[in-house]
Amino acid sequence: MINVSDQGLGVSVIIAAKNEFDNLSEFLPTILEQDYSNFEVIVVNDQSFDGTYLLLKDFQVKYPHLKIVNIDEEINDFSGKKLALTLGIKAAKHEILLFTDADCLPSSNHWITTMMSGYTSKDIDFVIGFSPYFKTKGLLNFIIRFETLSVGIKYLSSGLNKRPYMGVGRNLSYKKSLFFNVKGFHPYLNIPFGDDDLFVNLHVNKSNTNVVFHPNSFIESRPKTNWEDYFYQKQRHQAASKYYRPGSKFRQLMDWSVLVWFYLFPLVLFLDYSPWILIACLFGLGIVIQMVSTTLLSRKLKEGYIGLSAIFMEPFYTFIYLPVFGLAGLIRGDKKKW
Repeated sequence: MINVSDQGLGVSVIIAAKNEFDNLSEFLPTILEQDYSNFEVIVVNDQSFDGTYLLLKDFQVKYPHLKIVNIDEEINDFSGKKLALTLGIKAAKHEILLFTDADCLPSSNHWITTMMSGYTSKDIDFVIGFSPYFKTKGLLNFIIRFETLSVGIKYLSSGLNKRPYMGVGRNLSYKKSLFFNVKGFHPYLNIPFGDDDLFVNLHVNKSNTNVVFHPNSFIESRPKTNWEDYFYQKQRHQAASKYYRPGSKFRQLMDWSVLVWFYLFPLVLFLDYSPWILIACLFGLGIVIQMVSTTLLSRKLKEGYIGLSAIFMEPFYTFIYLPVFGLAGLIRGDKKKW
């Protein structure tokens, strides 16, 4: 494994911010004070009107490795935050780019070092990390964290099995040269999302991608606090998936189909007057295996008891959550908003 810190491999951390005064005030110092020898932090102030720019100028006095990119208020004809990210990438002086959001908190001051450990060879273009949400009270937070864990297990395990298909922009790294070689976000400039998972899905392969899931690499984010905002967020996420490569869409469909049949097949056999005791035992064994594996993985990803909820959350996720948000994502209008 390459010891990137000892080799002085430079890293540009890029954050696109729109009216993020409060979040930047709280979380930006934890990014700027990372224990890494050669990095800069670029914050792209995208037409903010809440004092974000003045805050960043104040931070710059204390942190000279903070670079500010300011977008003029008259620029408003670009989809989502792709313009902000593109300008941040252009301003980066390092080849390695590391992305997160203004409302994100690294799990440790070794976040950059741990994420950069994923660049184990010159062939690696992408390093994908995990980004859970803060734990708070309430049903909505529980659902958000379970869904994030479930999705995280899928894309992290797929990456480890050399079948990467997505990453999240809250904790994602790739090379500047790759971005410009593939013409950036050009294939989907007309939609207001895709700056993370679609970009990854389009360009990752089994040999150019690595996954890092050490706890020091995690970066937590603020979850949505009301159902309306959460519903809109998941609409966008599901809408993005319809632009995935055919192989990725087929894999997602197969994953869902396996879950459906896991719950329906025992019922079909029971209604067919098959031996119900044997059916119940096999189904119970499957549930136990599911709970044990999910619990172990959730502990690995520092989500504790969330895995134990799989016994009742997986049916909800399979028969209600995915169909509802999947349909909503297919029919939603792609509004230019981020």
